[in-house]
Amino acid sequence: MRKTFVALGALALSIPGVAAAQSANFAGPYVGASVGYNDFDADSDIDETEFEESFFNGLGYGIDGVTFGGYLGYNAAVGPNMIVGVEGNGGIGTSEIDGEYGITAHVGFVPSDNMMVFLRGGYQEINFDTGNILEEFGQLNPDLEEDIDDDDLGLDDTQGDYTVGAGAEFGAGPGAFRVAVDTIAFDTLKVSGGYTYRF
Repeated sequence: MRKTFVALGALALSIPGVAAAQSANFAGPYVGASVGYNDFDADSDIDETEFEESFFNGLGYGIDGVTFGGYLGYNAAVGPNMIVGVEGNGGIGTSEIDGEYGITAHVGFVPSDNMMVFLRGGYQEINFDTGNILEEFGQLNPDLEEDIDDDDLGLDDTQGDYTVGAGAEFGAGPGAFRVAVDTIAFDTLKVSGGYTYRF
């Protein structure tokens, strides 16, 4: 997975700038809405990360889920075809994921008036539905009629670590469509899409 992200980063950096490109088209405050798919490798050995201490590590059970969320941030133009910015995000999840939130900094390259590619890095927290995970894994009675309260299980259901990612935005109307691929500690994978609105 690490090689995949290195390749994505190299691709983004290799796109040549165009003198006429307008980084101002992507500058300023913005908000957005997104939907994504998160996949976690519960069997991986992650050295010196909080995910190594996760309750689900070693269960031999794949953890995934769809998340719906939003983000807000600010971009500053630092050249005719380059921006830098900061962004916060949050969302709710489905299946084994209750929600997520985090903050990242990014650098963007604008090869044309209506396109930006970016690299980002920061910190991301994931809140897991431990009751759902253990029930599907078979540790709890699948016929329980009432929901299992995570707090009653006495397990740490929130894990976080550094995150890195890459993506692109394509201008459309007052904003842009966004696609992105992110990872936490190079052991998770999230693919997402959304729409960014600029003020």
